[in-house]
Amino acid sequence: MENISKAWWAMMIRGLLSVLFGILVFAYPGLSLATMIIFFSVFVLVSGLFTSVGAFCNRNQDPDWSLHLIEGIIGFIIGLLILTWPGISGFMLLLLIAAWAMASGFMQLVAAIKLRGSKGTFWLWLGAIVSILFGLYIFRFPASGALAIAWLIGIYAIVFGLLFIFLGFKLKKGNNIFRG
Repeated sequence: MENISKAWWAMMIRGLLSVLFGILVFAYPGLSLATMIIFFSVFVLVSGLFTSVGAFCNRNQDPDWSLHLIEGIIGFIIGLLILTWPGISGFMLLLLIAAWAMASGFMQLVAAIKLRGSKGTFWLWLGAIVSILFGLYIFRFPASGALAIAWLIGIYAIVFGLLFIFLGFKLKKGNNIFRG
């Protein structure tokens, strides 16, 4: 099948990085806030980069590739902002995490709606819902305990990563979600 998405590898790398970040959060629960901020900012920055590259590589097949590019740029900017803002408070970090999750989720939701009925969009829908709910939860309960927030971030990263790994496998097998 020639119409396989060229971006399957970018989704897989994004998923693997997300799972790795989630595992690090669980493996080292006593990480200082500063270390967690660095891990998270690098994760979001690299995830944004791979989302942008994947969107660009898929621009000839995906009529909505610009939405994915915007999602990637938002992630890259938020990651860079967090990484270069050394005095960021825990509260501001949580708001940026929530904003990133919701922006990413809404972009995935728009793509899933536009691709409705195509093969493989289930993983896109699920990723969008998980991202939006996670962002809403953080916005609604920002004062939850730091460890609880860290664990939520770890769980979210692992679930989000697994969803993107499954989507990458689906795309690699030739089930192109960008063509009906």
